[in-house]
Amino acid sequence: MNRGRFINLLMALVVLWLLYQGASWLKLQRDHQRSREIYRELQVEASLQPGAERSILPLQGEVGDLVAWMASDSRRIDHPLVRGSDNETYLHRGANGEQNSLGAIFVDYRNGSLLDPAVFIYGHMMKDDAMFGPLKDFKEPEQAENFTFWTEEQSFHATTKMVSIIPGETTVDPRDYGSLEKKQELYQFLRDHALYELGEAPGPEEPWIILITCTYEWENARLAVLTVREEPEGP
Repeated sequence: MNRGRFINLLMALVVLWLLYQGASWLKLQRDHQRSREIYRELQVEASLQPGAERSILPLQGEVGDLVAWMASDSRRIDHPLVRGSDNETYLHRGANGEQNSLGAIFVDYRNGSLLDPAVFIYGHMMKDDAMFGPLKDFKEPEQAENFTFWTEEQSFHATTKMVSIIPGETTVDPRDYGSLEKKQELYQFLRDHALYELGEAPGPEEPWIILITCTYEWENARLAVLTVREEPEGP
């Protein structure tokens, strides 16, 4: 291949790469816009009082895998919770089932309910604060918030106790943590990787809800926010 052909081929490859990057950026922007629209509509439908209570009852026909609604104190996180048949589906689908690169906030498929001894909830960390984006601010203890959850029959609060950065290769199975010994091992692991702890250390007998999202301190790192669930209000 002569020098002229090589340069032409190289330029063609660069153009194709730029076109691909441009198309990917446009798709991401469309997904962001559509995601905002979807969750804004769902927030309106789930509202009993603006900025206050949520009810998932109006959403049950629209969100097929609906489990609950969750919101942080500031409402920067204010989303329906879904649970699929695996932990992959809702990485790439919105809560309404539409294909979307922002995904949804979802409960580990192996959790039977939010009343399990240890519940794991996943979501993408987006730079514009979409989905679990606000959790990046939890790296500073003064920015940490607590959460409220609404199910079909009950509501309850969860208090943030620890924030950790853990390897993405860490494997967890909620079904293991019916054992107090296993929960203690998990607590020690999170503590070994903790950025900080808040208040009294949670006991293994207390019910935990752990929020997990991506973070970028190193390749394939994960941010884990350990919260303790309070007793539900309602029937």
